[in-house]
Amino acid sequence: MKRKIVLLLGSSMTVMAGATIAPSLPAMRDIFQDTPGAGTLVPLLLTVPALMIALTSPGIGWLVDRYGRKPILLIALVLYAAAGTSGLYLNSLSSLLVGRALLGVAVAGTMTSVMTLVADYYKGEERQAFMGHQSSFMSFGGIVFLTTGGFLADGHWRWPFALYFASLLLWPFAATALVEPRFHADHSHDPSLLDFPIHWPSLIFLYATAMAGMLLFYLIPVQMPFFLKQKLDVAPKFMGLIMATANMASALVSSQYFRLRRYFTHQAVFAFLFFFVGAGFTVLSRSTEVWQAVAAMLICGVGFGMLIPNINVCLAAVSPEKVRGRLFGGLMTCVFLGQFISPIAASPVAHRTGLDGVFGVYGIASLEGLVVSAGFVLWMLSGKARFRTPSPQAVVEENP
Repeated sequence: MKRKIVLLLGSSMTVMAGATIAPSLPAMRDIFQDTPGAGTLVPLLLTVPALMIALTSPGIGWLVDRYGRKPILLIALVLYAAAGTSGLYLNSLSSLLVGRALLGVAVAGTMTSVMTLVADYYKGEERQAFMGHQSSFMSFGGIVFLTTGGFLADGHWRWPFALYFASLLLWPFAATALVEPRFHADHSHDPSLLDFPIHWPSLIFLYATAMAGMLLFYLIPVQMPFFLKQKLDVAPKFMGLIMATANMASALVSSQYFRLRRYFTHQAVFAFLFFFVGAGFTVLSRSTEVWQAVAAMLICGVGFGMLIPNINVCLAAVSPEKVRGRLFGGLMTCVFLGQFISPIAASPVAHRTGLDGVFGVYGIASLEGLVVSAGFVLWMLSGKARFRTPSPQAVVEENP
């Protein structure tokens, strides 16, 4: 139980990396308004960690496979606190961007090692259940971080950065509760590992879906604060609460993911999630009252609640243990590259149609994703693609 709690808390560090400072963005834009390009650079404070995660995750995945999951996690938690709290004392926008970039490296190390450990520790339906609970916990963490960050930002834009000290509280528990997975046999020099049994069309589909899904997901923390302020005149302390409703719905759906999988295939779940996200964004684009925005966030949350557990379970099924860190590192690259390009992709649409147009356009794009997922379902039914579980099997034991 202690191990599970550590893994769940470690997973929440990823959500905390961005969500915590989202309510501070409007105030930070005002503070740094004299800095050239501040209108573009301030939103990047939220997403530049995602770029660094995308760039460094493959290398960190290799380190996780080469030197172990636990050592990388412990180092990453220390860097997380040092880089995350830099907003408490740095005064220039450029230095804040450097601090946020280092935070991205820390998140890459934390999330890649945690996800690999989860896939190592658990198998079958137990894995599905835990990954659903993991995603649910991350969503609940988003509620806590967004809400707390909103109230702290209402006092001062710097105060939410103090929450990043939380990783130091987790460090001693990670050091004592986690054990390094080891395998029945040492295949480190086995040339057959170069031909590991991965179904590449399925892997590419997972990576592409992860990137597209996170691009859509990050429209909420990046664009919603400005939408709520300009369109609905919402105060910062309530912005976090409104955006957190998506996390609440996501958490509830994720917690029931293993039940959902009893009745629907992985690919059908992908189709469902794109439908709900598209419907939610469409409602949001037409919102003129706060309650309508809240309803839209709830609908979106239902879709996003299926995204992460479904991708993680599918990837665990196609990833051999010896290269699992690298494959999850590749997933982190796609996830956070989607986050990073989200404001870049939204910017030209916002200039042309306004913030409500952003959600309308990407709502339609999400519904098109539903069509792609449906096509993949038909392809799966034809027997041309499948998710499969490779060998060898892993065991978990203490390192000597």
